[in-house]
Amino acid sequence: MKSNKLNSVLITVIVILIVTFAAVLLLNGNEDGEEKKIVQVENTIPVETMKADNSSLVITREYLGVMKPMPMQEISVNELRTVEKVYVKTGMEVKEGDPLIKFKEDNEDDELLDDFFDQLDKKEDAYDEKEDAWDEYDAADEDDEDFETLKSDYDKAVREYDSEKKEYDRLKEECAEYFIFCDVDGYVADVKAAPRQYAYPNQTLIAIGSGEKTITIGVYANEVKHVEKGKDASIFTDESKFDGSILYVNELPNPETNTYETTVVYNSEGNDFAAGELATVSLALEEKSGIWIPFSVILNDGQDYVYVVNNSTALKRYLHIQAVSENMALVEGLSAGEMIVSGGMNKLSAGAVVSTVSKTE
Repeated sequence: MKSNKLNSVLITVIVILIVTFAAVLLLNGNEDGEEKKIVQVENTIPVETMKADNSSLVITREYLGVMKPMPMQEISVNELRTVEKVYVKTGMEVKEGDPLIKFKEDNEDDELLDDFFDQLDKKEDAYDEKEDAWDEYDAADEDDEDFETLKSDYDKAVREYDSEKKEYDRLKEECAEYFIFCDVDGYVADVKAAPRQYAYPNQTLIAIGSGEKTITIGVYANEVKHVEKGKDASIFTDESKFDGSILYVNELPNPETNTYETTVVYNSEGNDFAAGELATVSLALEEKSGIWIPFSVILNDGQDYVYVVNNSTALKRYLHIQAVSENMALVEGLSAGEMIVSGGMNKLSAGAVVSTVSKTE
């Protein structure tokens, strides 16, 4: 019995020693193995990185301006004329090319005038048909059985209107001496002219307003060469964004601000923007190439900087921002191919050991 007990004790002791030895091996490993790995992972900071690369973007610039109504178009003559007929009344909507006033002339070409008025009626009828066809086409769904038919009808109405308007414009040129025509789409704000009365030089006969408003901004001298009449503009208020275009660029700078006053025009139809409301105008100026990075990766301690990863170490790199395009910055101080910290940089300090958890090329 003693021998059996002794054997059992020996076996138990041997098992305990084996288990203990195995546990020590698992926990400690060897000097250059697992233990070193565990310590290294515990002391690193996980970050996301992106690769700096050369690219080209259009530089945009934002300017603050004040909204105001488009100035009225005041219609007058340069010489004494006799008004024969006025075709508009205050409050009427008018379209570009509509006759506003006819003057009395000696030796009128009655046949030409008859042709002109006949063509005016044809143009107006074609315009109405085009608008009706558009309303039906616009209200239809692409799944509707007659969608393609409505589209075809609208395209046909557009062609017919264009044809009638072309002939009208031809006759309008021939009749130019008899009439004053409207230059813009809008409404009649005021009528001073009356039949059988004289129209004196520089006297306002009719005032035309429009649904358009303007914003005046100041463009810096080094940027004005990229700004010209007709250039597209994006306009922002606190709640909306809409499109406009440059109407006019002053040739001389404002002596007080040393900027070039630039008028941007936009159509405010359907928008309740009050005169005097502030708005931001964004203009695309020129395309530039270099290292473009998101503003979100740039930090500032009095100077702009980013963290660059080199051999698993975060290095602070100071930058100079050369240009801006929306949420991107063109920077000096980085080289193509360098890895920039794009996530987790707020936890870093210069010299920190990092591990990359995700990478953006």
